[in-house]
Amino acid sequence: SIELGIPPLRSLEPRDFQLQTVRKEYSEWKVLMKLLEATLEEHGKLVTMPRPAEVQEMFTCVLDCGVLACLTNATSTGRKRRASQLLVTTASKMVKIARREQQGVASDGA
Repeated sequence: SIELGIPPLRSLEPRDFQLQTVRKEYSEWKVLMKLLEATLEEHGKLVTMPRPAEVQEMFTCVLDCGVLACLTNATSTGRKRRASQLLVTTASKMVKIARREQQGVASDGA
């Protein structure tokens, strides 16, 4: 938020953080955000400086595309997953695995 004097997250780099654990968490966030941006760009919905209504529209697009569907799937033991309580590292890992599986299925079917 420029009004609050907070720089855009895009301008941050891992070296801006002192602790290695924080750098790793930032990198995981960056991976997720790039994936979301790529999805929005594919569907022509990416807005670089969005207003609140546009943010809601972009979020709806991401949900409709199913990019984050893997976060709400049941666990391997059948327990319902609470996506809001996942760590960013877990969410990022799950999304990466789902993308790899999706790409594997797409290339097998071609």
